[in-house]
Amino acid sequence: MKKKSVSMVNVVLLVVLVALVAVSAYFTFSVPKKAPVVEQKPQMVEADFLGADCAECFNLSIAFDFLNKQPGMKLAAVRNRTSSESEELAAKYNITRLPALVLTGEIENRTIPSFEQVGDALVFSTAPPPYFDVKEGKVKGIVSVIKLEASCPTCFNTSILVDQLRASGVVLGQVQIVRAGTGEGNALVAKYKIEKIPTLIFNSDALEYEVISQVWPAVGSTESDGALVLRVVNPPYVNVSTGKEEGLVSMTYLVDASCNDCLNESTYQELFEKGFGMRFSEIKSVDVSSARGKLLVNKYAIELVPTVVLSNDAKLYPVVDQVWSQAGTQENDGSFVFRSVQLITNHV
Repeated sequence: MKKKSVSMVNVVLLVVLVALVAVSAYFTFSVPKKAPVVEQKPQMVEADFLGADCAECFNLSIAFDFLNKQPGMKLAAVRNRTSSESEELAAKYNITRLPALVLTGEIENRTIPSFEQVGDALVFSTAPPPYFDVKEGKVKGIVSVIKLEASCPTCFNTSILVDQLRASGVVLGQVQIVRAGTGEGNALVAKYKIEKIPTLIFNSDALEYEVISQVWPAVGSTESDGALVLRVVNPPYVNVSTGKEEGLVSMTYLVDASCNDCLNESTYQELFEKGFGMRFSEIKSVDVSSARGKLLVNKYAIELVPTVVLSNDAKLYPVVDQVWSQAGTQENDGSFVFRSVQLITNHV
């Protein structure tokens, strides 16, 4: 049989579970366009760098390279102020988070991207997390994580999500692993009424990041103590109420051995593993000319092969729920039959 592989099928099926992979552009300084060369005296501007001593905060010092590139403007002085030394200016310019930049001096008719005119100054006061909250007097945006894990080698690896968050700019503090079944693990399960393990529990600082706050209502809960508990967990996972592992799918690959140019089994396996994050308990091949094959064709009214029949556990994968109506059918016995064979063959 001639084998073909998927370079990754660019179809509606390839949906990511959580939009955690979308990187948020929290803070962008645009390099200004070069203005025509005109001989004129530059505007002399002084900068107060508020909260310059916050080692845990976002590094705002990168802004000075940007400011030095502003046409017709020159930084005559830069004053680095500690958080305590910044209190007066923070109050004067209604600044609620540090670090911040306050530009004064010759700023007439001067506009700078990301800076706002406040009284006699241009102010940048929207640094991304982590930042120092002036009112509360503490740093916000350092995210602690509890990875609640089960003794389940085939279960979903929560480290994938943690790594994605770190790559998207979320600053992580302590990452703690707690095993289900231990005293601490049982206490967390009872306290937050956790139904699926593994899962992740974040402190409230996680909501300082848009990459989390924008999707959290759809994937998790915010508890009374401020903790964030991930509720939408990709299978396989352990069902806490039954103690059983769920989400391992049986895939039956229905083929026609006489078709030399048809797609091979690995094509579908790659699609469901990479596109859906699906894990399999077994993968078996059945020819349409066999007794078992004829039974499947008749039972599910299958018209195009090769295709696949997935067991009922496929329903536990959120992506299946989102897109299967455009890809196939769910039968009365709970099985999922892939019908859009042409979508695959058109993209290999």
